[in-house]
Amino acid sequence: PSGREARATAHVEQGRRARLDLRLLPTPARDAPLLPLGRNPQGYDELLRRRDDAIVVRIPAGALQMGSTAGDEVERPPHAVRLKGFLIDKTEVTWE
Repeated sequence: PSGREARATAHVEQGRRARLDLRLLPTPARDAPLLPLGRNPQGYDELLRRRDDAIVVRIPAGALQMGSTAGDEVERPPHAVRLKGFLIDKTEVTWE
């Protein structure tokens, strides 16, 4: 459904058997802007953005410590920042 191709190679010795299991992704609605791809090794959801075939990662909402005690004046003091969840491209994109 994503328009991408996946391949795998299995080497089976002559006279032997092998078992191969394939898991297909569910087909979403045609107008769905994002196609779920599953979780990455870090446990975050990855999705295919259909308009440009980019893979994006869902970053959940949460808090982080921002700032420094030793950096530039604009970095002080360290403080907690709470962010809403967001999507970010998995791969850096440049125009050159």
